[in-house]
Amino acid sequence: MRRVCRTGVACLLALLLFSCISTGETVESSQQEQTALDAGADDGLVATTRGGESSSRTREAAVEDLYKGAGLTVAVLPPELNGGEEWMQQSFQDNITSLLARHTDMTVLDRKNEDLMIAQQELSESGLYSEENAVEIGQMTNAQYVVVGSIRRLSTAYECNFRVNETATNEIRAASTGRHSLGDMESGVAVRQIVQELFGGLGIQLSEAELAALQKKNDLESTSITMLAKGAQAQAAEDYIQAVLYYNQVEGAFQQEAQDSTTRMLSATPENLTVRQRQQYYQTQQAKWKKILEDLQTYLDENLWIGVYHDPLVVKETDVSMNSISYEVPLVMKVFPNRQAVIVAKKVMEEWYKVKREPDNKVWAQGGVIDNWSFDITVGLFDADGNQLNDDTSYDWQYYVSCYSRNLHRFDLRLFSSSNPADYVIRSQKKYFDDAEYLVNSKNFSRTGVVFKNIKIQDMSENTVLPTARILKIKGTNSSEKRTCKLTLYTMEEWEALMAEQ
Repeated sequence: MRRVCRTGVACLLALLLFSCISTGETVESSQQEQTALDAGADDGLVATTRGGESSSRTREAAVEDLYKGAGLTVAVLPPELNGGEEWMQQSFQDNITSLLARHTDMTVLDRKNEDLMIAQQELSESGLYSEENAVEIGQMTNAQYVVVGSIRRLSTAYECNFRVNETATNEIRAASTGRHSLGDMESGVAVRQIVQELFGGLGIQLSEAELAALQKKNDLESTSITMLAKGAQAQAAEDYIQAVLYYNQVEGAFQQEAQDSTTRMLSATPENLTVRQRQQYYQTQQAKWKKILEDLQTYLDENLWIGVYHDPLVVKETDVSMNSISYEVPLVMKVFPNRQAVIVAKKVMEEWYKVKREPDNKVWAQGGVIDNWSFDITVGLFDADGNQLNDDTSYDWQYYVSCYSRNLHRFDLRLFSSSNPADYVIRSQKKYFDDAEYLVNSKNFSRTGVVFKNIKIQDMSENTVLPTARILKIKGTNSSEKRTCKLTLYTMEEWEALMAEQ
């Protein structure tokens, strides 16, 4: 009996020991597998299902080494244009370069690469390339692959043909052909579709997370690349204000290049020039800045001022007699600057201030932009049948508003006067709206609206309980040159909806 008990105890102990060993191996295996999955997740690989359990397919993807083209070099050339806009060359070149660098392990030669720049200069003065150049480009840059393409403008779309040539054989390894809208060309959607097809031809493998990122719309980097390219095109055309506007919309990795481009474009610092060269330089800079300041003034006349008013306009009955009646229309309106226009003006004026402070530039750098604007707002009163009602004192219903009011004049003075524009702090668009005061009638500073006096009752339709009022016309004037300027008008409801989107 004792022998049987001892045998049973020994068996039980052996069973427990075997169970512990099996459990340890299982835990170790799970830990190793989870470590592999975690590493895959760090590389952008999704390793969990909805319920939180890892599927066998996802586990395999997590530990699989995706092909990324390591050890290869690819040169990206600007596409050939046939009716497309010039900015598309740089935009597509930079976008393709960026996406290749982000999603592959290949060495990517961008437009700033010295070897590629030399090859471009030697092969074509125009900067346009075809697949026949691929072998020469590869030999001059030691690139195994060259990306070439063309963009052709059609009546309602753009036809894009891109390909990747292997430079050793000049064979096409990957190709993409498609038609895209202008919106897709600008937003980067088109180039992302092209790159995805090129990846397929090259065998480049993307994880689900990488594929989702590649297909993402409204990508900040793609938009910034487009703005940078448009800025370069505007600068080449000497449309400096438009160039500043585009450059200021560039964010992310390309923001520094945009800032540097703006500074170089607007700077004027002569160095190591002969007397004759300096004279020519001064004349060139004087003409350049004359155009910049004139263009800035035109841009501000068109884009600086925003007006927001309450709609429908309130009509109040103020006096009634047997034969006539009078009404007041409190035209509650704020006029304030457009933040985007302020950013452009500030940047230009900062550079102009630097130019004026250079001792060598004092012989030609004089004056600057300083101006004020006024707006003449015409309000109409209408009966129930839509007939316009006029009173016997016509000047009273010409509601005149001057932008010399306190807060607006302070804004003008600080930004456009001889004081350093760098000291001006740009505020949010909402802050500009909140700080603006409701405008007052310059003919009667105690009134924020207009009075229609002694309207004959017999001239009104019988259905009229209370007339309606609406803005008929806004005439803006640039005070110094009496040029027409624009007031972009929003109702309060429209403005609140616009701010909610930002």
